[in-house]
Amino acid sequence: MTIPSTISGPISLAIHGIVTCSACSDDYCGTYDPANKGQPCTSVQNVMAPAIATLAFEPSELNITCPSDIVDVCPDEVVLGIASSNDAGAVITNDAPADFPIGTTLVTWTATNVTTGITATCTQSVTVKDCSAEPSELSITCPPDIVDVCPDEVVLGEATSNDAGAVITNDAPAEFPIGTTPVTWTASNVTTDITATCTQSVTTKDCSAETSEPLSITCPPDLTDVCADPGQAYATITDIGKPDVSDPDATVEPSNIPLNNQYPIGDTVVVWTATNDTGSSVSCYQTITVVDCQAPVITCPPAVEVCTDEGVDYATIALQQPVVDDLTATVTSDAPAEFLIGETPVIWTATDAAGNEASCTQIVTVKDCRVPEALTIEPPETVDVCADAGKDYASIPDIGEPLVSDPDAKVSNDAPKDHKYPVGKTTIVTWTAINATGSTATCQQSIVVQDCEAPAISCPPTIEVCTDEGEGFATIGDLGTPVVNDPTANVINNALGEYEIGQTIVTWTAMDEACNEANCEQLVVVKDCTAAQSQTLGLTEDVPVEEISEKGGSKKDVESS
Repeated sequence: MTIPSTISGPISLAIHGIVTCSACSDDYCGTYDPANKGQPCTSVQNVMAPAIATLAFEPSELNITCPSDIVDVCPDEVVLGIASSNDAGAVITNDAPADFPIGTTLVTWTATNVTTGITATCTQSVTVKDCSAEPSELSITCPPDIVDVCPDEVVLGEATSNDAGAVITNDAPAEFPIGTTPVTWTASNVTTDITATCTQSVTTKDCSAETSEPLSITCPPDLTDVCADPGQAYATITDIGKPDVSDPDATVEPSNIPLNNQYPIGDTVVVWTATNDTGSSVSCYQTITVVDCQAPVITCPPAVEVCTDEGVDYATIALQQPVVDDLTATVTSDAPAEFLIGETPVIWTATDAAGNEASCTQIVTVKDCRVPEALTIEPPETVDVCADAGKDYASIPDIGEPLVSDPDAKVSNDAPKDHKYPVGKTTIVTWTAINATGSTATCQQSIVVQDCEAPAISCPPTIEVCTDEGEGFATIGDLGTPVVNDPTANVINNALGEYEIGQTIVTWTAMDEACNEANCEQLVVVKDCTAAQSQTLGLTEDVPVEEISEKGGSKKDVESS
């Protein structure tokens, strides 16, 4: 960009980035840096009139991009990152607390254009866990030492560690020799490779010379999924059962029974040992598993009632967090990013380390506080159609669209869902439009379905009769009944009652309620069946055959005579 050497008055140049003013005097050439709080270039010297070149960063829309959300970190491990803006000179700040509490904290980042004062914001979610319960050192506890057992009776038991995910191994031999063998147990943290060890002593005796029945013991069944006492980290169990011992006179003693029979959450291994009069002893192991069955207690924030954001039909709300009695619980909600007008229930759920859940519901009410805008609607044209063939309705899937003053308004109607409109009546369809401010407008459209289909009629069969005795005609009272597909149709004919010799066509007409009509023709044939037919016809004279046919006879009659 070049500044002209002659400037007739103040100008303002909208630029992006760092710009060098190339219109220079002998004494000065200025450089503009938007990061310098939007200070303009100084005036250019040696020009015809005073001139100031004011350079300001004016992006069409200021925006800011937050760093990624932070999930499942300790309070002292939070590193927010850096937000970025399309305005390189914008001042970026945030409202992060000095110390993050356990749970989810929303950090609002703000970019401010120092020249125009325009701001833009974004939100970063920071979820912090309680790390106070994490062990500072890895430890392992060996099973009790084993004393005075036969080599084939050795049951080591299980070691435990303060790291539930640690891999535990030992160096026990496949077969124990007679005497004392130290067994080293090792717990390894799979993430840090840190290890911890402990030693269990196993002392075996030579049982080859014993002739009496070996001493044996069978532990009571393991107790699994015992719920902890309400509000406690242990379960009080006074009866865990008794072992079965082969020698009823043997002394049986349990070990590792907790104080007051309060078994902590997790696994507790109880060692039962039986000792007989010969000094032989044998042990077995019973596992007591206590689990946390109690869901956390969660109390929702109070109900929220707000207006829509300016210019839109929704509200963006930063909801207050619920109160949970378990600081280690994870709290989530199904709150939408944008709350629509009306009531929205927000379900908050707290889940503790054992997977127990508790929920509560918060009501968020968004009111439309905008000034209603006028709204008009004009209906589509009247629809006038014939009924579907053979039906008492017309299927009209498209009845048109109304003309609405607000193109963004939501439009609906009460037209039949199956698009079927009955014949013979006018159906009124009501159209309704509602815009973002809550204004409504209605109009009505007429749908007229007419019966345009004539009924179908089939005439009775042809009737062939002789003339009445001594007469030159036949009287026929019943011509039969035509078949009509519309039972409501009116059926008439032009029957004469008396039919002369020859052929007569009777026209039948069926007319429905809509005045649609259909016709068919029935043939009535009257013959002269008297014995004196030849005399009646005057066959002594020369009468052409065609004339005889017209008078009711036939060519066959003439030829046969």
